Amino acid sequence: MLDITREAERLCAACGNPLPSPSGRGRPPRFCRSACRAAAYRRRQQEEPESLPRWPHPRGCIALSELADWEDDCASDRAARGKAREERTERAAKNRAWRRWRHARSVASHLGVLYGGRAPSPARAAAWQAIADAVAECARLRIPGVNWRKEQATAERRVTELTPPHVTRAEYRRQQREERRSARAPGRSAGRGVVR
Repeated sequence: MLDITREAERLCAACGNPLPSPSGRGRPPRFCRSACRAAAYRRRQQEEPESLPRWPHPRGCIALSELADWEDDCASDRAARGKAREERTERAAKNRAWRRWRHARSVASHLGVLYGGRAPSPARAAAWQAIADAVAECARLRIPGVNWRKEQATAERRVTELTPPHVTRAEYRRQQREERRSARAPGRSAGRGVVR
């Protein structure tokens, strides 16, 4: 029974792996190999426990006693990288919003609805609606250089002006009748017969 307990206690003091059975006389080994013996010696020199777990990947020439400082430096580096990533993301979003606004204004300029009054139409209203959406995005991101509140008010006013009025069912039917009459009119002649 005592031998089984001793066998169960035979683990490497550095890595915790089982030790080989001792051969011959003398003091039983404490380490499974010379690398564990050297690692335990380095840990003792740095006033760390011999059974301190090994680091999962290489970290250069850093002493084990400097582990806490090294981890603090890593955490601050991660925080700095995260902040830089957020700044890049915000800058890219601002650039996209600015380009979207410039593109919407360019489209409205090509349609000829950027300046001056025009007749209401869905295309013109859609162009100004695109400008209003882009302006709202720029205002949300607080892009400097333009009075976005004034731009948004102007865009919304122009959308309202250029949106065609809502047609009721009776008005729609009247328009359909007028279109059918105008479609039949060119086929009739001035007399009683039909032009052949």
